[in-house]
Amino acid sequence: MAHDVFISHSSEDKLAAEAVCAALEQARIRCWIAPRDISPGADWSASIIHGIGSCRVLLLVFSAHANASNHVRREVQHACDRGLAVIPFRVENVQPTGGMEFFLGTLHWLDALTPPMERHHALLVKSIQTLLPVITESVAAMGPAVEPPANLLPQPIWTKGESRWWRPWIGWAVAVPIAVILAILFVKFGGGRTQPA
Repeated sequence: MAHDVFISHSSEDKLAAEAVCAALEQARIRCWIAPRDISPGADWSASIIHGIGSCRVLLLVFSAHANASNHVRREVQHACDRGLAVIPFRVENVQPTGGMEFFLGTLHWLDALTPPMERHHALLVKSIQTLLPVITESVAAMGPAVEPPANLLPQPIWTKGESRWWRPWIGWAVAVPIAVILAILFVKFGGGRTQPA
């Protein structure tokens, strides 16, 4: 894959997202972030789909703006559909509602609500550095038999009712190690919660 982490964020949170991106890339974690990684003249939606497809983790910079953004919600949904690990990085003391609550309600959170932000960025970097090898090993362990023929590969966008036979394999193979790792990091370093109150 060309990138490690897709950074999903509302345009109103551009500065927070860019700070997260800088911290991750300083640690040599390859990030995809809009609008930086969208080529001039390229179709925006197609570029987003390609960006998500090139990554193994979606990092959501979560705020009231992100919670209300249909665009961000579609990015999270597409990442979940593809079996990506989703990490909500909460930069504002708000709770997910509506569709966001559906996708994020059971996920582990990393809170970045109090200064210094560098401490939260360091925990995020550590979490992702620990997580990426586990994802790689989990996918590799499934072996070539999991890969469908080229003409049966799922399309980037899908409609309700389409066959998604490969999702349970990726979901369980990735979700269980992720949950264990994030729980360990939470106990060791603090700064997160299993589920927002």
